[in-house]
Amino acid sequence: MALNPPLCPHDGDPYRVAGEHFIIHRKGCEFELKIDGMGKLKGKGKMILTTLRLVLLNCDGGGDLKAFDIPHGNTFKEKFNQPFFGANYWEGKCLPLFNSLPGNVTFKVWFMEGGCSGFNRVYRNTLQNIRNKRSQEQLAAEVSSSAFKQQFALIDPSDPSVIYVQQPAMMPS
Repeated sequence: MALNPPLCPHDGDPYRVAGEHFIIHRKGCEFELKIDGMGKLKGKGKMILTTLRLVLLNCDGGGDLKAFDIPHGNTFKEKFNQPFFGANYWEGKCLPLFNSLPGNVTFKVWFMEGGCSGFNRVYRNTLQNIRNKRSQEQLAAEVSSSAFKQQFALIDPSDPSVIYVQQPAMMPS
């Protein structure tokens, strides 16, 4: 995981890294991060799901948190919650990437606008593929296929998640 990864200056989205494929983005999210040894960070904005990570973008611009990466390979104890009152949310834990932070992170991401069944299906599938050691090329081919896009479009009309048809810029070298 990374606190404030490099963002593209013209749109504020993260750069793609080698072998990464952007799948969907979702506006209207709130998130909370509890970093062992560092404290709590909160944000509001959007999230981007890729074949390698979940990126939380703080569009409110408040505080030191601009963005946060949660690598799929380091995520564990993730759980989707549907409370009687309040918004649906994902919670889980993530190990630090290359000891970039002082400790593990506990995260929560709330869906404040619309449904989330499309996002849930793709997120679960992505995590399962990573854990089953599918290659990034296989996963990228799957999410790029027209069958995936057609299937995603028919899941939940109240889910405002948007699939990527064109890939954003790679990180400059």
